[in-house]
Amino acid sequence: MGTETKEKNENEEQRPFNVHEKPFQ
Repeated sequence: MGTETKEKNENEEQRPFNVHEKPFQ
């Protein structure tokens, strides 16, 4: 279970989750 949480956290940091929310600039 702990490994799955860590993998999800890394995926969220890798993928641009701030792009569709608001401009990075």
